[in-house]
Amino acid sequence: MLAGAYVAVAGGFRLPGPSGPGAGTADAGGVAGGDGTLVDVAGTGDVPEVGALAPDFTAVTLDGDEVTLSEFRGRPVWLTFGATWCASCRVEAPDIQAAYEESDDTVVLAVYLSEDADDVRPYVERLGMTFTHLPDPDERLASR
Repeated sequence: MLAGAYVAVAGGFRLPGPSGPGAGTADAGGVAGGDGTLVDVAGTGDVPEVGALAPDFTAVTLDGDEVTLSEFRGRPVWLTFGATWCASCRVEAPDIQAAYEESDDTVVLAVYLSEDADDVRPYVERLGMTFTHLPDPDERLASR
């Protein structure tokens, strides 16, 4: 599974601890797949440590607006990484949308690895997702 998520809590952005099959099996430069295998993702940085603050970043949304992670400090933030071609990302998209709609205060930021706005926009529209989407064509965000 390519998709991954950071969950941020009030007062700072914290990374959740490992859970589930294959949890904690990824090394720097890889992502643990749903079956416990290691998937190499080009341009990724070191695996974040549990309890570490998520690094701040500024990115451009599909609407052309800039968004900076730190502007949401003090609010819960769901930061997810995926791709339009990723089957498991497509499967989880309705659940992320439902959680976003049910929460009054949670910010959802979806980062799309190696894809630009022209790739992401039709995917987002087709799935009816209304949270914030951040194309990451150079994997600049993912490598942080």
